[in-house]
Amino acid sequence: MAKRIFPESKLAHRYLDGLTGLEIGASAHNPFGLDTKNVDIADEFNRSTYKKRELHISGEVAPIDIVAPGDKLPVEDASVDFVISSHVLEHFADPIAALREWYRVVRPDGYIYMIVPHMERTFDRGRTRTIVAELEARHAGTLAATPDPETGHYSYWVTEDIVDLVRGIGLDWELVDFQDTDDKIGNGFAIVLRKGALSAEERKHVDAKWAAHLAKRQELSESFFRPGSPVGRALELVGNAYRELVRSGPLGLWKRIKEMKHRS
Repeated sequence: MAKRIFPESKLAHRYLDGLTGLEIGASAHNPFGLDTKNVDIADEFNRSTYKKRELHISGEVAPIDIVAPGDKLPVEDASVDFVISSHVLEHFADPIAALREWYRVVRPDGYIYMIVPHMERTFDRGRTRTIVAELEARHAGTLAATPDPETGHYSYWVTEDIVDLVRGIGLDWELVDFQDTDDKIGNGFAIVLRKGALSAEERKHVDAKWAAHLAKRQELSESFFRPGSPVGRALELVGNAYRELVRSGPLGLWKRIKEMKHRS
């Protein structure tokens, strides 16, 4: 089998080249090409599922420099330039705890860079989006979470969900950049956070980019449901059928359907 290696991220290189950091859950087939120590757990699920898949895809496995859970890092406060991860955050039952831990170990003006699977572009499609209130309840210990038995995912998100989360978590960091479609595998979104405040120019840039993203999402949503679109026509048919059912009962609805089929 030919090796499959996903490309490195230009966005990650833009912010993290020349720095040293930690990568949580590194994999040989999905490298970032940065100066990192790799952090990973060594439990049976990880060895039997992810490492075997990694070996099958790329013919090798990424070395593990630090054996530890990604939300309990055995490193000092403010001791690394960045923490980076790809398709990892969704595997934590309490992602708020993980984010707080990453924030703890990053120095002032350091970065947290994460690629997270976008539920509309992965096998998570059709799942219920995980809202911030649920994550807060998990973090408070008032709500238990169960992972998907096949993927190990505890949470399902779109880009806006994580931005809302990091902006409301109460930490001194800022969204400095993002990609709604990441430039590595392409089935996730990328979030770049910096510990500390942005300059006025940086804030203006990221706010404008985020506003454009939200406007595009709104436009796509409206066009998806607009009258005349496939979904719009389906909704119209359902609405008409419901009104006929209320007015004429099941028999009347059936007669109406037969009439329409006869006309077509």
